[in-house]
Amino acid sequence: MTKLVRYSTIRFIPYADTQEFVNVGIIIHAPKCGMLLFKLPEIQSKRVSQFLRI
Repeated sequence: MTKLVRYSTIRFIPYADTQEFVNVGIIIHAPKCGMLLFKLPEIQSKRVSQFLRI
């Protein structure tokens, strides 16, 4: 039996013109099982924090 699972990364793109991004999570979809899961970090990473500094 083959299980079909689709996934996609969640990206944080603070400045679209520079095309910089940080992967901050994942979404997983298993349509046959009827499941949709996501995972985001509980702790803000240093790299994401650096994007937010002005």
